Amino acid sequence: MNESAGPESEAPTHVVDAYEGALHAIRDLREHGVVIVDFRAAEEPMRARIADLLNGAALASGNSPFRLSDNLFFLTSGRSPTRAEINRYRDSAR
Repeated sequence: MNESAGPESEAPTHVVDAYEGALHAIRDLREHGVVIVDFRAAEEPMRARIADLLNGAALASGNSPFRLSDNLFFLTSGRSPTRAEINRYRDSAR
């Protein structure tokens, strides 16, 4: 799933279960400056690879990823997640 976002709206969200999906999310990070990546559906070994890739992409953009919950990252090149973004994923992790 991918939702477009403007500077004042919520970040585009990607639900990925494979490495290639994470690459698409990184492309959106470069385009939009912010993205949410949900990789809870991926198998355990793939989760580690996706997390490593996302950490590297975040660090390359000059920031650290913000972990919304297990296997759910907010990546940005500047802004922090909104309260609505945090609460939406905090509630879904329970």
